[in-house]
Amino acid sequence: MTRKKVKLAYITNDSTRKATYKKRMKALKNKMSKLSTRCGSDTCVIMYSPYKSQLEITKAAEQLKKHCKCHILDNGSEDWH
Repeated sequence: MTRKKVKLAYITNDSTRKATYKKRMKALKNKMSKLSTRCGSDTCVIMYSPYKSQLEITKAAEQLKKHCKCHILDNGSEDWH
């Protein structure tokens, strides 16, 4: 059985857009976890959110911080090298 084709468009309602964003990020984290389990490797996701001033970093990415240089910019965001 096929699914109905989804029409891609900007979501104008702010609360609906935020809820959709949260659902998609939860699904992405779930996929990342499954990929990590199936492949037996570490995965990393760093997400920029229009709703938060801080980066959202998964647990595996915390280990990445040890190997990368991170600079705090004037606007409070982090710059990774």
